[in-house]
Amino acid sequence: MSAAACLFRALVLQNVLPSADDLEMMCAAASCVSSLEALRELQVAHCAHTDNITVGYDVYSATYTVDLMLHTYKWACLKDTK
Repeated sequence: MSAAACLFRALVLQNVLPSADDLEMMCAAASCVSSLEALRELQVAHCAHTDNITVGYDVYSATYTVDLMLHTYKWACLKDTK
């Protein structure tokens, strides 16, 4: 796993805001987000619709963790189009 992907995971799991240095590393690594998207596509292709992760009474799809990392990237690296 790349440094940027590890950082995504840490930020998602700890629910913290990234620092300016974190943002620079995360948002400059275009290969990181494309790797996460490719992993999500593989999960969708190879996991059955009923493949879920159950934690207590909560049920999550097989793509839940990757979806969180992709959401973090898209939120943290959002750029003003102006």
